[in-house]
Amino acid sequence: MNRSNLLLLTVSLFTCVLGAEFFLRIAKLGYNNAPLNPSNISHHEHPRNFSFTAYSPQGEWDGFVINTDKYGDRIVSSCIKPMKSGHTIILGDSFVEGFQVQDSDTIAGKLQFL
Repeated sequence: MNRSNLLLLTVSLFTCVLGAEFFLRIAKLGYNNAPLNPSNISHHEHPRNFSFTAYSPQGEWDGFVINTDKYGDRIVSSCIKPMKSGHTIILGDSFVEGFQVQDSDTIAGKLQFL
C-alpha cells in the first residue's frame, strides 16, 4: 500500500466518522439522553457532577436540563427551601427521581409548593 492510498483511506475514515457524528446530532440520536455508568454495587448509577439535556429521541417530551451532584443524585433546582436540619432528602425509585420530567414536575418539586 503506497502513501497516497493510505492517506486516502485515512481521510475517508475521518469523513465517515465525522458524517456519522453530524447525522446522530441532527437526528438527536446521540449520547446523553439517559446517561448511565456501570456500578460494582448496583446495576448502574448516574454520572457524578454532570449536567445534560434530557430529551426523548421519539419526541415524547421536550428537552430540559438535568443536573446531578457528587453522588449522582438529581439536583432539583425548585427545592430551594431546606428542611430545619438544613438538608432535604427524598428517597425513592426512578419515579421519585424523575429524569424524564422537569424540576417543577418531580415529586420533590411538587412537595415544595405544599
